[in-house]
Amino acid sequence: MGTDFEPYTLHLEGVSIEAYILDKVKLKFRPPYIETAARPEAFEMWWKWLTYVFDLPDPARAPRLTLPLSKDNKDLVERYMLSIDDLLESSLLNVEQRFAYNVTADGVEENLQREFLSREVSRGVAVTFRQFYAPKEEASFERVYKALCKRLKGEPPHVREAGMRVLTPWHQAHNKLRGHSLKQLVRKKMVEDGVMGGPYVAFGYERPPEVLISYYQYGDLIHWGEKREPLAKVAAEDPVLEGMYRITFMEAMFVFAHIYMGFAKVIEALRGPAS
Repeated sequence: MGTDFEPYTLHLEGVSIEAYILDKVKLKFRPPYIETAARPEAFEMWWKWLTYVFDLPDPARAPRLTLPLSKDNKDLVERYMLSIDDLLESSLLNVEQRFAYNVTADGVEENLQREFLSREVSRGVAVTFRQFYAPKEEASFERVYKALCKRLKGEPPHVREAGMRVLTPWHQAHNKLRGHSLKQLVRKKMVEDGVMGGPYVAFGYERPPEVLISYYQYGDLIHWGEKREPLAKVAAEDPVLEGMYRITFMEAMFVFAHIYMGFAKVIEALRGPAS
């Protein structure tokens, strides 16, 4: 018996689960440094997710300090702000990266599409990023935060309290993002808010950002050291997983970069208008 059935190709496209929430979030303040962005839509997207999860206070609400920073702490803050200029010029913020895995319905044909920064550029990005991220770096986010807290302790109560109401949530968000990617935190909150049904379950490829950052900084891009074995094993056994590691590593640095830029605006408010 004959049949009129003919094989055909069905092309499906979708968006990430986290994108569902974007239209429901209104930004409380303009994304810091969006005026410098080559891709302002990316700044806005990530800031909507940051707002949804953390509801960070407007940096402009930080009160102006009435007392000067010590010379050492002033130098530390100046270095942090100088590094922000380097970050704004970085390919991390200005070049789009992609990773896609395509497979036919019957699994016959597989194709990996990678659009990552070159290794040379990635290495430079990683070094710039580490100066903010690593707590032991002289002008890291952590050291600048502690220096500002120390200064606020000597301020009048109304300045101290208003300052800490701004600084503390930024520091808490930074610490939370070490252990969970922003997209993970978005999905967790979507479950908590009843926007997404069922219990929260992490995707199989997801690792804490601090783990992936350590892998790439100390096993590949900056040092070919003790962290090289996990990356080498994944690259040899599962190129798809290795691609997911790399794109989520880059996304983690991108999110932290927005925290660092936002905190630079907090510093500007604390220091007051340039004389």
